[in-house]
Amino acid sequence: IDPDTFGSSPITIENSITGNTKMIVAQHSFGIPCKIDEIVEIGKKNKIFVLEDCAITFDSTLDGIKVGNWGDAAIFSCDHSKPINSLIGGFIYTTNIELHNKIKLYKKNIHDLTKDHQKRLFNRFLFERKYYNPSKYGLGRMFEFISNKISFNKNLYTFLEADYTKNSFNETMSYPYPAKLPAFLAQLGLYELKRWKEEKKRRKNIFNNYLNLANKLGLKKYLPFAYFDPRLNIIPLRFVFSHPNSDVIKVKMFNFINVNSFWFTKPIICSNDMKDLGYKIGSCPISEKVGKEIINWPCVIDYSYSNRLLGKLQKVNI
Repeated sequence: IDPDTFGSSPITIENSITGNTKMIVAQHSFGIPCKIDEIVEIGKKNKIFVLEDCAITFDSTLDGIKVGNWGDAAIFSCDHSKPINSLIGGFIYTTNIELHNKIKLYKKNIHDLTKDHQKRLFNRFLFERKYYNPSKYGLGRMFEFISNKISFNKNLYTFLEADYTKNSFNETMSYPYPAKLPAFLAQLGLYELKRWKEEKKRRKNIFNNYLNLANKLGLKKYLPFAYFDPRLNIIPLRFVFSHPNSDVIKVKMFNFINVNSFWFTKPIICSNDMKDLGYKIGSCPISEKVGKEIINWPCVIDYSYSNRLLGKLQKVNI
């Protein structure tokens, strides 16, 4: 990764290209555009397809151009932890008409999730709507822990997550993948888009409050360069920085924020064992180092909770 953006590194990408390279995947992280202009030039020079991974960055811009418009195509996620929340799912964007038509044809032939699976998703939506806020989050996590302990059928997934080990999905085959997005979740996504204008304004205001506090606390040198790059307009998902004393900071923050939920503390998350998925320790040294030092928290909470968090952070001697 590139420490300036926490996204894909153009230098590493260029050094990794071989005669067998078919695609470059350029990831934008935490709402921050990666150096996508440089990556696109590398793709053009080598005649390689560039796919933008916009799963956790939506509506941010580089030089006035929104992420997703730089590469040959872009993928966006609408998972419940992403900028637009439809619980699961996502969408693909491209201006390549031939590719667009192929994807539409492919979509016609994929399966729906079963009715039972869709019921589980609907019940999950109701659960998160009630408990996934700062005041009830701890109670919700306790209910989840108890539910997982007493679950008799481990293969009844709600989210599409049967791929945390190399062979697990082939062993379970508990749902079709890819699958069509259920209609009620697609409608939820449309509601999310309708309220996006006000939502992104709120997230930017909260982000700026965090940024001002970080500067007051003397943390500017630990913040990513992207936060001060005039070419970028960042619609934040999480506020992020890396600090050499992150372990000490986490202990201080433990009483008022779930430090175990900091994102990307290792190169491959959602895996029982990175080596099981083919990762070689030492192959991504920057990612490994940053993962050990990374600190991040959401910009998607209400003003009242963000103000409370600001007050707590001011008392932490970083």
